[in-house]
Amino acid sequence: MSSNYHANNKLPEDPERVFDVLQAVSGNVAEAARRFSVDPHTIRNWLNAADGRQERLTEIRKAFDNDLLDQATSTTMRNLQSGDGRISNRAAQIVYQYMGKRRGYVPASYVEQDNNQDVTITVVREEE
Repeated sequence: MSSNYHANNKLPEDPERVFDVLQAVSGNVAEAARRFSVDPHTIRNWLNAADGRQERLTEIRKAFDNDLLDQATSTTMRNLQSGDGRISNRAAQIVYQYMGKRRGYVPASYVEQDNNQDVTITVVREEE
C-alpha cells in the first residue's frame, strides 16, 4: 500500500461527504482516495456495497464528460476566431474530424497494394 494512505481505510459515515468529494474530483476514485487518506479499493468496495452508488458515480462522470466537451467546444470556437492561421486551421481540422461526420466529412483513406490481386474495399458510413 502506498504511503499516501492510512492503514485504517475508513470513509466518512455520511455517503454525501463521499459523493461531494467524488464530484469535486470529477469521479476520479484514486484522487478521492488520496483526499480521504484511504486505499482506492476502499472507495471501490464502498461504491459496490449499496445499490445506486455506482450509478451515481456514472452520473458524476457523465456530467464531467459533458462539461469537458463544452469547454473543448468553446476553446475550439475561440481558436477558430483567433486570427492565427496555424491555430485556427488546427481548430478547423478538429471540428471536421470529430464533428463534421454528420455532414459527410471523413478523413481520406488510402490503400496501397504491391501485388496484382484484386482488393475489395467497403466504405461504411455511420448513421445518425
